[in-house]
Amino acid sequence: MTGITPRRGRRPSKARYEKHTISLPPDVAAAARRDMAARNVGSLSEYLAGLVAERDQAAQLDRVLDEMLAEHPLSDEDRAWAEAAFRV
Repeated sequence: MTGITPRRGRRPSKARYEKHTISLPPDVAAAARRDMAARNVGSLSEYLAGLVAERDQAAQLDRVLDEMLAEHPLSDEDRAWAEAAFRV
């Protein structure tokens, strides 16, 4: 699952963005470039925005799951199955 999608040609006005400067260790920058190429993402800004969106979505899903489990706890058998299935 990825929230990063190519949006070339559809970039909103720059007024909707904050400008930041970042520094990355060379190995992290290289890994980012490889992942950007694999995902067909055109800029580091778009790449980072997508990663943050993915993280936010995962956090939201975690909250929903926590609420569901609070209302309907798993049995020991179901928890054992889920841990084995998802290697938790």
